[in-house]
Amino acid sequence: MPLGHVPWTRGGNTAKLGSPWVHHRPAVITGSAVMDRLTDDILDAMASDLNQDGIVACADLVARNEGTGLSMPALSAALRHRGYRGADLHGHTIETETDVTTIAYDADRYRSERSAEAAWTTLRRRSERDRVERRVADWLQRLNDLKAQVGRWVAEAPPAEIVDRPSVTMNEDLMREYGVDARAMPSFDVIVGERRAVRFQPKGLWTLGGNGRVDLVTPASALILVDRSEPLSHPSRWMVYRPRDRARGTPLDGRVLRHVVATGDLA
Repeated sequence: MPLGHVPWTRGGNTAKLGSPWVHHRPAVITGSAVMDRLTDDILDAMASDLNQDGIVACADLVARNEGTGLSMPALSAALRHRGYRGADLHGHTIETETDVTTIAYDADRYRSERSAEAAWTTLRRRSERDRVERRVADWLQRLNDLKAQVGRWVAEAPPAEIVDRPSVTMNEDLMREYGVDARAMPSFDVIVGERRAVRFQPKGLWTLGGNGRVDLVTPASALILVDRSEPLSHPSRWMVYRPRDRARGTPLDGRVLRHVVATGDLA
């Protein structure tokens, strides 16, 4: 999606978690095509999950178009060759207002579709909560890394220095939904003499079009700093934007920071 069409507003529940367990429509592929695309690593992971939990997602493996797709007996046989020790697998499709998820479950451990669906809902929520926790921890680490990098750039251009500000509370919609405790995001100023040149104030992690946003406030302007990296990937890709020109970003580096400190705006 073009950046010019994506406003960086607080994401909240509109931001997807990126879970491999959830998708909007199952793939429509034949049984033989599915078997051809199942690598040993995928089968090993599915077998391990089934041995542990008795249930696994296979939304991308089972088609719902006119009954075509991978059969449960074929999947059971393939997984037994990879160490699956349970009973024959049964399939069940769970539909909500926003998602369609197909699961395969051990027919001995779950005697009905209803019990399998209840177990899956619990496992999925636990997994998504864990992912929210990981993303929050990753975001705080990236903010600390950003502060450390800005400190190194500032050290090359005395008399500028970093001064800590009161932290900003992070308690976003997804954190509240999954019971993740609020956190403190670091905020700081770049000071030149007695002049506050730039304030770095985190806005939030779940933003549309980015992997977190920090507001850069100067006496002359308000700029937007967005991490354009993928979730839970490294390194960060910090880009600076003017609020009215979000289609064109400038990579943040020492030269760009020094210009913003000196002038209060992008070049």
